[in-house]
Amino acid sequence: MVAFLLGHLCYIALFGRQSWKGLGLRTWLPALLVMGGLVAGLVYGIGVEGDFLIPMCVYGMVLMLLIFSGLAGLFRCRENAWWLILAGALLFTFSDSLIALETFSEEPISWAPATIMATYLTAQSLLAIGALHIKSSK
Repeated sequence: MVAFLLGHLCYIALFGRQSWKGLGLRTWLPALLVMGGLVAGLVYGIGVEGDFLIPMCVYGMVLMLLIFSGLAGLFRCRENAWWLILAGALLFTFSDSLIALETFSEEPISWAPATIMATYLTAQSLLAIGALHIKSSK
């Protein structure tokens, strides 16, 4: 989980450098509140408890920041590559949410392993291609 967290932080550092530039408190405060609410709802809905609660919330917030980077880039930078980045971030969040659901549910989900791998590989590909196509900030 730590390795994936570090990978996401690298993506956020790369994408956030461009998409977050100039965002103020008027943008960040409501965005963080929405992200926190989404993470809390997802973690509660999946049934995460005990020792996993804090790490899953932190990891969830990092995933939300990755999605926010894609959204901010899409609306602020207006390059088509940001669609790829946003789609990759959403697929990564879906894939990781499915892993959590599979981990914390009492019954295995038969279609989960193949779906997790398919969405994970697609997400990584979209994020990498998007990263190659965004214009570097000057």
